[in-house]
Formats: sequence, C-alpha cells, structure tokens
Amino acid sequence: MNLWIILIVIGVVAMVLGPIMMLQPSATQRSQEHLRRKAMEMGMRIRVVSLPQQKTDTEAPSAMPVYSLPDETPSKTQARPEWLLVRTPYAHEAHYMGSWQWHGNGRAAPAELGKLEKILPQLPASVHAVEAGVQGYGFYWSEAGGIARLETLFQLLQQLQLVRSD
Repeated sequence: MNLWIILIVIGVVAMVLGPIMMLQPSATQRSQEHLRRKAMEMGMRIRVVSLPQQKTDTEAPSAMPVYSLPDETPSKTQARPEWLLVRTPYAHEAHYMGSWQWHGNGRAAPAELGKLEKILPQLPASVHAVEAGVQGYGFYWSEAGGIARLETLFQLLQQLQLVRSD
C-alpha cells in the first residue's frame, strides 16, 4: 500500500513541476535576452523582420533580428536615402563588392559608399544585410558571436553613422 502512495505523490509532483519547468527559458533564449539587453544599453534598437525574398531564393527567408543605431541628429534639410544591401550566397560581377546586392531602388550616397567599402569586408558571415533609412543604420544579424561580436558591430554602425553627421 505504501508503494502506491509513493507513486501517486511522485505523479502529482511531476504534474505540478512539469509545466512550470517547461515555462523556463532555455539557455539559448537566456543568452539571446542577455545579448539584446546589452545592445539596448549601448543605445541600439532591435526589431525582428524578414529579409526581402531575392529572385534566387527558393523559399521566403525567416524572420531575423535587425540591430540598428538610431540617428540621434536628424537633419530636416538633408535628404536621407533609404537602401538595403543584402549578402548573396555567391559572388557575381553584377553585385556590389562581389557578394552584396542592392534591394529595391535605393542606393547609398557617395560618402556612404566609401564607408561601406571599408566596413563590408569586416562583417562576419552572420550579418546578412545592411540597411539605412531615416531611423539610422542597421545590420540584419543572426546573433552569432555573442557580446564580443555585438561590440564590434556597434563600432561599425558608429562608423557608418559618422557619414550622416558630416
């Protein structure tokens, strides 16, 4: 009889603790939250969006975080072109700097192109696109590399931001 009581108690405890344990964030989710919190402390904004589908894509890209550095000094007199530069899986002579492709009609200003030529080779493969708009500059980043990579990307975004303040 005591064996049945022990089994019932174990079953009840499992039924109570099981759902509670399932609600706990995984190690990946905790790491992601820590990374995003650090980015916000640095002044970055994070939003999750899907990259636009390219002609060579067989399926729609999944959602990905965009880490952006807001433009703190908006100028009412200076036009701010919006553009998106997407990394392609292959190099081609028609692409910008080998494996980057402009999406849509937007293009970077000449001063931005000069900075991009220096920054694009430094970007890790985990950065899938670079954008610019009225909100500032941003990287579509798969969050690989942790805090050290975040700090490097932050510095690169700051370099791009300097183009707009000149």
